Amino acid sequence: MGESQRTGRDETQQKAPQLRGRRGLLASLIAVVILLLLAAAVVVGVHWGRADYARRHQVFLSADEYHLPVDAAMLTVQLVPLFPSGESKAQMRNPHPADEPDSHLHACDELELELARRHIEEVYGLSCEVGETRLIPHEFFDRQRQQYRIDKVLHWLIGECDPRAFRTVGVLGFDVFAPEFNYLFGQSTLGGNCCVASCARMTHGEGCTPEMARQRWHSIVVHELGHALGLSHNEDWDSVMAFGNSLSELDQQGTGLLKSDWQRLRDIHPIRWDRD
Repeated sequence: MGESQRTGRDETQQKAPQLRGRRGLLASLIAVVILLLLAAAVVVGVHWGRADYARRHQVFLSADEYHLPVDAAMLTVQLVPLFPSGESKAQMRNPHPADEPDSHLHACDELELELARRHIEEVYGLSCEVGETRLIPHEFFDRQRQQYRIDKVLHWLIGECDPRAFRTVGVLGFDVFAPEFNYLFGQSTLGGNCCVASCARMTHGEGCTPEMARQRWHSIVVHELGHALGLSHNEDWDSVMAFGNSLSELDQQGTGLLKSDWQRLRDIHPIRWDRD
């Protein structure tokens, strides 16, 4: 009986290393499987995140797959001319405030649209095209103030914009207001798909030349588009994203984006901006 017990203990001791080896191998296999599952989850999460970004920001690059990051030039901004409808135009006391061609900036003229389109491409590197003209609903026009409610125009334009456009910039040549503001050049929802810019006040002030008016106008368009892309106001006056509450302040702003602005854009969007 004693000999039998010793033999059993010896066999158990001989099998123990084999059992430990098998357990170690099984633990290693389980660890590998867990790591593979985690890696797959990360890949799926990244793909889902990119697809979600693409859906939310309307980045359609192929029929069945999203490819991010993308080059900025592959994304299109639409400039949409906004005109008054017949009823609101009939209520305007002076729908054409200037008789001299150089004394007023016609934001929706073919030349001005083309220049603004080129300026957007130069600043952001995004592709830009002129979209279909839209007539602003007459109920957004305040007959007493002779201005459009810009917040209502913006909300309306969000539902009207082309879903294929990365961003939409509505431009109009008539004055605008919002209840909480008394001096507006444009309005945008931060990170939204649309913005609105008015050139109505660009020619105001003594000594304003057509070149000055156009520079102001291009700054407003770039500024409002910056908000739509997610940029907040920059405290540095060398940036076009500086906050200007008057024409004199607008004239002090820079005409382009600073490195801090570009860094913010890169943080927000998985896009190759190809800019400094």
